[in-house]
Amino acid sequence: MGVVSGDYLVDVMSDGERVTWQVDGGPTRDVMDGEIRIDTSTLDDGEHFVLVKAHKWMVTPAEQRFTITTDNSGPRVSIAERSLSVEQGHTLPVVFRVEDPMTHLRVVVADRERTAFEIAPGVWRALVGVPIRQEPGLLPVTIEVGDALGNQEVYQPEVQVIPVDWPTSGKLPLSKEKSEVDPPAVAQMREERDAVYAALHPEALWDGLFGIPVYKGVHTSAFGTFREYPDGTRSHHDAQDIARRKGVPIYAAANGTVALAKMQEVHGNAVLIAHGQKVVTLYSHLKDLEVEPGQHVLKGDIIGSMGSTGRSTGPHLHWGLVVDEVPVDPMQWVDESFELESFGELRPLTPVDTPR
Repeated sequence: MGVVSGDYLVDVMSDGERVTWQVDGGPTRDVMDGEIRIDTSTLDDGEHFVLVKAHKWMVTPAEQRFTITTDNSGPRVSIAERSLSVEQGHTLPVVFRVEDPMTHLRVVVADRERTAFEIAPGVWRALVGVPIRQEPGLLPVTIEVGDALGNQEVYQPEVQVIPVDWPTSGKLPLSKEKSEVDPPAVAQMREERDAVYAALHPEALWDGLFGIPVYKGVHTSAFGTFREYPDGTRSHHDAQDIARRKGVPIYAAANGTVALAKMQEVHGNAVLIAHGQKVVTLYSHLKDLEVEPGQHVLKGDIIGSMGSTGRSTGPHLHWGLVVDEVPVDPMQWVDESFELESFGELRPLTPVDTPR
């Protein structure tokens, strides 16, 4: 008979003077208008026995028995412990297992719908970039799941945002020439980059930890450093600066596809590599470009050389990482793997009470 949910209707044909029915030996009810209506929401999920009797005067009632299996609960969800806290300016991996077959999935983090990708049978991962200025405290997260019977559950795990004491530095010593920018060219640069960040490639091309793209480089300005620019504006540095002499090789931090390789305003010679699932690394101020758009690169492949093109104070690499369109600390990806085996056991979540 299959699995049923909600109201379950059974048509009854009988020549009895009175027809009754009951479920699991419960109260006896009369069949009305040749129809049995079973409200399965009052029953526990699982198998139940239905007894129908046709009564005639002075005759032993005729009986018909059948079973139904009810399911009024949506899919169960378990989440990784590591998905319940994140530092400002870091990547939050929302990793969860859907324990039952599902037909609907929706993940919302910080009031924005996110794309989750299945990384193992029944296990899903949504990588979320948490802004540098994200308020500490609880981050709103919602996971909605539904099944083929129309059952839905809503889960709202409590994810804690941990504050970071970002370093500060003085005024950036840019020359007058380097400080001047062309507003239309800046707008074009941002449009080109935003298109790369927004592109959705479902396959994860990287594997394991990211590599640092400069061999024996000196880390001169960390991600998140709060500093002042020549025009008086102050903001957090949205990448990791690594210095070394001009001309040394710059390497791809991980496997991916070159999405952009060109001269841009502010960034100079720049390369953007898409690693799939809305993860993008960016390499700016290069002297030379050794790759072209559409080219597949492997971790450690040379993509250019150290330079000081664009808005730069000297030879260095401005190395950035954008996850789901938000700049985050690339050094986290050097130290942390986001592969399934790194998450350990997943613990069950309790659904929130929602109207049925």
